[in-house]
Amino acid sequence: MFKQNSAILLVNLTRSNVFFTLTSLDGQILGSVSAGQFKTKGAKKVTVTTIKACLLKLNQSITQNLLFHVKFKGLSKHKRLILKLLTKNLNYAVLSFADITTLPHNGTKPTKIRRI
Repeated sequence: MFKQNSAILLVNLTRSNVFFTLTSLDGQILGSVSAGQFKTKGAKKVTVTTIKACLLKLNQSITQNLLFHVKFKGLSKHKRLILKLLTKNLNYAVLSFADITTLPHNGTKPTKIRRI
């Protein structure tokens, strides 16, 4: 039951843009939206109204009633807001959500100090 009606919503959050990609469990892309499609520039792409508009546009491409697995990638303060918009405003059933952001364990070696 869950396999046929399930989809994965990948949310890629960058400093200056937000990407939403809706895929099936097999990996086929069902729809994708980015904040740059709304002709906004710079930091205005990562605002609440733009994220809402992206989710509403993605909602138009969905034809059937789906259950979602949400995966977030990137560091942003809007992760809670996106989950809230999905569950409360758009009435999506979220089965699970995961944060797949890669974080370095120790980082790179700092450069040597130049001595003259």
